[in-house]
Amino acid sequence: RHTGQITATLRAVSPLYTRTGLSPEEFAAISGKSFSDLSVADKRRYAEFFQINDVPTIPGSSLRGMLRTLVEIVTQSKLTRVTDSERYFYRAVAAKSDDPLAAPYKRAFNHRNVRAGYLVQRGLQWFIQPAQEVDGATFLWAREHHIVSSSLIKLTKDHYRPQCIDVTFQSTHLNNTGKRFARDVVESGSGRYVGMLVTSGNMAETGQAQSSRRKNHCVVPAPDSLKDAIPIAKTAIQDYRSSLTDFQKESFFGDNGMLRDGQPVFYLPATSGQPIVFFGHSPYFRVPYRFKDDRRAASPLDFVPPELRDPTITDIAEAMFGYVPKNIGDKEDKRQAYAGRVFVDDAALVDDAALVEGQPVTDVWLDLQGQDYLVPQILGSPKPTTFQHYLVQ
Repeated sequence: RHTGQITATLRAVSPLYTRTGLSPEEFAAISGKSFSDLSVADKRRYAEFFQINDVPTIPGSSLRGMLRTLVEIVTQSKLTRVTDSERYFYRAVAAKSDDPLAAPYKRAFNHRNVRAGYLVQRGLQWFIQPAQEVDGATFLWAREHHIVSSSLIKLTKDHYRPQCIDVTFQSTHLNNTGKRFARDVVESGSGRYVGMLVTSGNMAETGQAQSSRRKNHCVVPAPDSLKDAIPIAKTAIQDYRSSLTDFQKESFFGDNGMLRDGQPVFYLPATSGQPIVFFGHSPYFRVPYRFKDDRRAASPLDFVPPELRDPTITDIAEAMFGYVPKNIGDKEDKRQAYAGRVFVDDAALVDDAALVEGQPVTDVWLDLQGQDYLVPQILGSPKPTTFQHYLVQ
């Protein structure tokens, strides 16, 4: 058995920041407060660079994590820390013919087959009670400027949010594209038919609400009590919850999204005797991306080759840095925990002007140009289902 030591010098060729550590008492004092609510002194303390004995330092634990990542890349180690809980959904309503998502979306989703109903909860199981058919349709379109409602928030308003409003309507008509529209839609009116007005997104989450081109909402007639409720697949419910965006959680009912008893819903009918797997809160809802012959939405882990996630194999990164057994997907890791062989010390700023671009050590701090503090730009990840915006094909 051999041991040794490697001494390395790191150079910060771009701005570097490692936040200071706080004592339990300091953390408790600011817990629950946003950064903007802190005092100037607390802001400076909370945002300090990590230091030991007043010497700027990069903790060894941080360096160890970065070093392990590099080893995993160079040695093509396993991809073990990949989630299987998040699921991929996509929508390609107006996609061009050469869009790689256009054909799969059309195969999975025929908007002319979309029907509407109401969610019904029975214990832990969810069902859809079909809506009544009015002139052959279980939902109808309604032009916003024709709707009489004091509660309706217009699509172009900054405070717009999805709504469900009780309405009545008198009759229907077909437009020149084959869409059936409701006439005389009035909130709590006395029309011939009773239903619920359903409004959906207007791009408010993208900051483009005022430029929304949408003009129509949907009206879902009352539930049809003469028809049986249709069960929704449990995996479809799980996948729906995991796919919710923060905007959708805020717009509906938190982590459950639109899952509430009596909530209007749009769905694609399943084959006879099968539970529903496609549903959403608007007629053009997102559908799960699925591998062939798989009935549920794909997860990031599904795209990792099996040989790169086999828990029975110990790769170079695990042999060097150790591991704690963890099941990957449906495979059980029966190995014992293994201690690492690599130990990494803290990296302290050296008192050598030649190693900091010729500047004295006291001048290594980034010039804030008169600001009290600097907020670095956070690089957000692109959505996996929007890959065609980022990749050259």
